[in-house]
Order: sequence, then structure tokens, then C-alpha cells
Amino acid sequence: MPRVRAFTVVLATLVMAGLTACAPSPKTTYTDESGREITVDWADYPGAPGLEPDEVLGSRPYEDVAPASEALLADARAALGGDLGWTASGEDFWYEHDGNGYGGRSWYRTFNSVTWVADSAPEDWNEAVRLVSEVTTAHGLGPLQLDHEVIDDPDYADALREEYGTENPDEYWFWAASASRNAEWFFLSFVDVDRAATAELERKALESNSSPRSVTLGYGATSVPPDELRAFTDALEPFEGLERPAPTTSD
Repeated sequence: MPRVRAFTVVLATLVMAGLTACAPSPKTTYTDESGREITVDWADYPGAPGLEPDEVLGSRPYEDVAPASEALLADARAALGGDLGWTASGEDFWYEHDGNGYGGRSWYRTFNSVTWVADSAPEDWNEAVRLVSEVTTAHGLGPLQLDHEVIDDPDYADALREEYGTENPDEYWFWAASASRNAEWFFLSFVDVDRAATAELERKALESNSSPRSVTLGYGATSVPPDELRAFTDALEPFEGLERPAPTTSD
């Protein structure tokens, strides 16, 4: 969606004294394809830090999010087995973002589903991940990615060894995985303290979890309400193709 503008030049600079609500919003001046000089104030940017508008606009429509969440979570529970003792925690809800990072309003809304928790865990976690990956792929999010397989960071690897007392993921007492597409995501986690490598690590695992064995499922998505979608794209248009400045507020 972003369009490359001809002869775009960023002229304004931002003087910041930390990310505070009082910091001035940055302004960018550029020359468009017709030769006009245009200045935009990033306080008017309709998005939010860390999430590209293309990802939001390319995700599931706002009105389809809640039904998709219900269907996906139901299929995931069925794939793992209805006899695991599933209960729902919390409730589905939408929330408004605090701001756009420049002291203005974000038009984004983010949905968080109920969290489904089972009070037991399957024996074969690799097979469970495979089965749920079939579900997430069928729902358009692609296969699950396990955190311990995709996070390539030596410090993270060291933390895993310290936490679990082993380098073998099949001996970890906790797994976390997720699948995502644009601004839509699904997460899954397993707990089984019996997999802990030592009695001391099992004790720590019990202290940090409310249940010795569990499975947790959840879903979320960011979108724009349909009655605001046209206004959102109109507000976004002057910013398309511009390099986004660093946020000036902590919202």
C-alpha cells in the first residue's frame, strides 16, 4: 500500500527530551509528484508505533474478528481433545490504543479473546503442536512457531538452560508457540512440571504456575472499525511513503 513519493525530502528535525507527552510532535515536509510542497504533522498520523497500516488493513475485517476467534479457538480445542478439562477465563473485548506515539489519536482497535485453559496437558507436545498448526493454517495464520526454535539470541538460550536445566526442548516443562498473519495472532502454551529436570526446578515450576499441568489458548487481532475505515485511509494518505519518526510520547 505505501506509495513512493517523488523527490521526498524530510526537512523537519525533532528535539526530544525523552518520550513525554509534552514533547512536540514531529513534522515532515516533502515535495509530491506534482511539485507541491506538503508539510504533515505526525500528531495527525492515524496509526500507532510498532504496527504498520498495511498489516492492519491486510488483516481480517473488524466485523469478522470475533466470529473468527470463536471458530479458531473451538477448532484448536477440538484438535487437542475435548477431554482436557477446558474452561474460559475472562471475556472477549476490544480496546482503543492510547495514542499514535506523537500525542495524537490512534484509530486502531485491538481485540483480545477469552483465554481457554485446560487443567491437563497432552503427552506428546510435538504432535499437539502439529495438530494445532493444521488448524491455524486452515484459518489463514500459518503453522505455529515455537519460541525456543525461532528466537535466535544467545542470552535467550542461556536463560533457557538456566530455567530448565537442559538444552533438550523435549525436557522443558513449558512451551510457548504462536502463529500470526499481519495484525492477527494466535498463541498456545503447555505446562507440565513433571518434565522438570530436577526436583528443585520442579519446585520452582510449581511456584510460578497455578496448575502443575495446563494448556492455554488465545487469539487477538488489530483492526479499524468499518464506520471509520474510509476516514482512516484518508487520514493515512498524506503519510504514505514517508519514513516514520521515532515516537515522541510513551503511549
